[in-house]
Amino acid sequence: MGLNLENLNTFIDSIRSLSQTGFNFSTNPYDKSHYEKLMALCETKYAELLDIPESLVKETLRKELGYLTSKVGSNGLCFNDKGELLLEKRKDDHSWCLPGGWVDATDTPEESCIRELKEETGFDVKIKKLLGICSRKAGSFGVPHSSTHIIYECEIVGGELEVSFESIDVAFWKINDVPVWHRDHRDWLRLFNF
Repeated sequence: MGLNLENLNTFIDSIRSLSQTGFNFSTNPYDKSHYEKLMALCETKYAELLDIPESLVKETLRKELGYLTSKVGSNGLCFNDKGELLLEKRKDDHSWCLPGGWVDATDTPEESCIRELKEETGFDVKIKKLLGICSRKAGSFGVPHSSTHIIYECEIVGGELEVSFESIDVAFWKINDVPVWHRDHRDWLRLFNF
């Protein structure tokens, strides 16, 4: 295995995961201090690799509790009667994405998808079917953790089109007319033959 950014991120993420799990489940203060030092080393390396302040990395990563697992997100595909797909234009990178977000710890992925679509588009939806699962490796797009995304096909059952504080626009698009896709969202659609 050659040394590259993806391999290094994966290596650091593995050390972080093991050290955080050890820190959270160890009762020995000596062991806890060693796990904490390993976590701090990982935070320093993440900051260097991603070129972001170490304080931000520490603040973000220390919010994770317990056993580290892949982050889980859920996204919904909603089509209008013209076959156009509902998308939101993100504030952070000005790209178009499938509405959705991280699954809250107390929600099921389905509940999260319904909530996120309401918050991000103004529409009430019901889930028609599970389309599939997409994933990202740690280090993808400069993010230090892996993520799993559960993709649903949804039906709009109420509400009105509305832009959220996270977006600068919400609109229906023909899939091939979207000018700039967020990260790998277009690839996800291809997996499901859209």
